[in-house]
Amino acid sequence: MDMILSGVKHKTWADIDLCALRRNYDAIRRLAGGSDVICVVKADAYGHGAVRCVSALRDAGARTFAVSCIEEAAELASAFDDVRILILGYTPPENADILARLGVRQTVFSPEYARALSDSARALGCRVSVHFKLDTGMNRLGFDASDPELACRQILDASSLPGIVPEGIFTHFACSDSDAGITAAQFGEYNAVVSMLEAHGLHLLRHVCNSAAILRFPEMHLDAVRAGVILYGLRPWRPYNKDEFIPLEPVMTFKSTISHLHKIPRGARVSYGWTYEAPRDMIAATIPVGYADGFLRAFGDGGCVYINGQPSPIVGRVCMDQCIVDATGIDCRVGDEVVIFGGDPDRIDTLADTARTINYELVCLIGKRVARIYKD
Repeated sequence: MDMILSGVKHKTWADIDLCALRRNYDAIRRLAGGSDVICVVKADAYGHGAVRCVSALRDAGARTFAVSCIEEAAELASAFDDVRILILGYTPPENADILARLGVRQTVFSPEYARALSDSARALGCRVSVHFKLDTGMNRLGFDASDPELACRQILDASSLPGIVPEGIFTHFACSDSDAGITAAQFGEYNAVVSMLEAHGLHLLRHVCNSAAILRFPEMHLDAVRAGVILYGLRPWRPYNKDEFIPLEPVMTFKSTISHLHKIPRGARVSYGWTYEAPRDMIAATIPVGYADGFLRAFGDGGCVYINGQPSPIVGRVCMDQCIVDATGIDCRVGDEVVIFGGDPDRIDTLADTARTINYELVCLIGKRVARIYKD
């Protein structure tokens, strides 16, 4: 298929700037000081393409990566033999031998899961390196840190199980983008457990900071930080003060083309359901991108794209494969490039606001049929 489509001109695509990715990593590494930067490349590197992004980040010096599941870990382990991979989510314990063979680190988040993983590893004759996760308030996964003595005892017991090789300990902040008090409380619970473990002689790699915390709480950087959305040049919170941000460059620019231009008279209705009525005579441009490409139906309620740098409001409902925008007064023709988001970070944030979501979701939802064009 790649050979067949070599040189094809795409109707809708995503430019991925690997140089920008490396520059973002360098900026994060400088901010992190002596802490290792764990690059979070789950969800196909937030829709940017995991293998190509990991390759570029390796060139910049990164060696530790985090994914969500064993399938993502296997893809990277088969492509690279010199990286450390941490699975942040659940892996069925029956896969202990695959974890060991791939050499990846598995998150362990409860006494029950630790025992199940140990039983599987012992039966299969292998050992699995693990990072323990503490639940400090996210209430998603983790040993309950609200009782530090109990959590300490449970982790010490898990560390001594056959087939378990303890390596790290982490937690996840629920409100690091919005509430310093809650984040400080979570950090305090985490430290209480870690201090008890160290008093018992168990010293583990410590990491707590996600993207927002990397920027806002340098005192929490510890041994490593987990850089996610900021790697890809996206802001982890809004509203924001530009002084709070290190220089970041959006890595993805989502683009399409004008496939058709036509006149719509005042009063004419547009797209499914006829929910939009033209308030005046207008020039409509049809764009071959729709919700099957990750361009949400919710964008039809106030979103826009950019034709020759000018905002062009979406009119009517977004279809599966196409949408219609108001191109009145814009000098354009069929075949002209359309920027959906990218370049100016305000574009993706504004579009996310239209759909009442976040920029993370928009890049992750870009569909597989949208070609990624890598620029290096």
